[in-house]
Amino acid sequence: MATKQLSPTEGTAAGAAPVTKTKKTVMYIPRKDADVETLATDAAKQWKTLPQLTLLWTTQPAFDTLAKSFSATLSAR
Repeated sequence: MATKQLSPTEGTAAGAAPVTKTKKTVMYIPRKDADVETLATDAAKQWKTLPQLTLLWTTQPAFDTLAKSFSATLSAR
Protein backbone atom coordinates (compact mmCIF):
# COMPACT_ATOMS: atom_id res chain seq x y z
CA MET A 1 0.00 0.00 0.00
CA ALA A 2 1.42 3.38 -1.02
CA THR A 3 1.32 6.29 1.39
CA LYS A 4 0.94 9.87 0.36
CA GLN A 5 3.55 12.28 1.64
CA LEU A 6 2.07 15.63 2.62
CA SER A 7 4.01 18.85 2.51
CA PRO A 8 3.29 21.96 4.59
CA THR A 9 0.87 24.45 3.11
CA GLU A 10 2.02 27.80 1.82
CA GLY A 11 2.77 30.38 4.50
CA THR A 12 3.32 27.89 7.31
CA ALA A 13 6.54 27.04 9.02
CA ALA A 14 7.27 24.14 11.31
CA GLY A 15 5.23 24.69 14.45
CA ALA A 16 3.58 27.88 13.15
CA ALA A 17 -0.16 28.31 12.79
CA PRO A 18 -1.48 28.25 9.21
CA VAL A 19 -2.25 31.60 7.61
CA THR A 20 -5.95 32.16 7.06
CA LYS A 21 -7.15 34.33 4.21
CA THR A 22 -10.24 36.43 4.68
CA LYS A 23 -12.65 36.93 1.82
CA LYS A 24 -13.99 40.43 1.37
CA THR A 25 -17.49 40.65 -0.04
CA VAL A 26 -18.46 43.55 -2.26
CA MET A 27 -22.02 44.83 -2.39
CA TYR A 28 -23.05 46.06 -5.81
CA ILE A 29 -26.55 47.07 -4.77
CA PRO A 30 -26.64 50.20 -2.61
CA ARG A 31 -28.26 49.81 0.81
CA LYS A 32 -28.76 53.49 1.73
CA ASP A 33 -31.18 55.90 0.07
CA ALA A 34 -28.42 58.47 -0.47
CA ASP A 35 -26.35 55.88 -2.34
CA VAL A 36 -29.35 54.96 -4.52
CA GLU A 37 -29.86 58.65 -5.28
CA THR A 38 -26.22 59.08 -6.28
CA LEU A 39 -26.39 55.99 -8.47
CA ALA A 40 -29.60 57.15 -10.17
CA THR A 41 -28.38 60.68 -10.90
CA ASP A 42 -25.02 59.41 -12.17
CA ALA A 43 -26.75 56.86 -14.40
CA ALA A 44 -29.09 59.54 -15.77
CA LYS A 45 -26.11 61.78 -16.61
CA GLN A 46 -24.26 58.93 -18.33
CA TRP A 47 -27.33 57.89 -20.28
CA LYS A 48 -27.53 61.41 -21.79
CA THR A 49 -23.99 61.03 -23.13
CA LEU A 50 -24.58 57.47 -24.42
CA PRO A 51 -27.93 57.52 -26.27
CA GLN A 52 -27.28 54.07 -27.77
CA LEU A 53 -28.11 52.55 -24.37
CA THR A 54 -31.74 51.45 -24.22
CA LEU A 55 -34.01 49.85 -21.67
CA LEU A 56 -37.21 48.00 -22.42
CA TRP A 57 -39.38 49.55 -19.73
CA THR A 58 -38.37 53.23 -19.78
CA THR A 59 -36.83 55.95 -21.91
CA GLN A 60 -33.94 58.25 -21.07
CA PRO A 61 -36.14 61.34 -20.45
CA ALA A 62 -38.52 59.34 -18.23
CA PHE A 63 -35.61 57.92 -16.21
CA ASP A 64 -34.07 61.38 -15.86
CA THR A 65 -37.39 62.68 -14.51
CA LEU A 66 -37.63 59.80 -12.03
CA ALA A 67 -34.04 60.33 -10.84
CA LYS A 68 -34.64 64.05 -10.30
CA SER A 69 -37.92 63.35 -8.51
CA PHE A 70 -36.25 60.81 -6.20
CA SER A 71 -33.45 63.26 -5.47
CA ALA A 72 -35.92 66.03 -4.61
CA THR A 73 -37.97 63.71 -2.40
CA LEU A 74 -34.86 62.52 -0.60
CA SER A 75 -33.70 66.10 -0.06
CA ALA A 76 -37.13 67.03 1.34
CA ARG A 77 -36.93 64.19 3.87
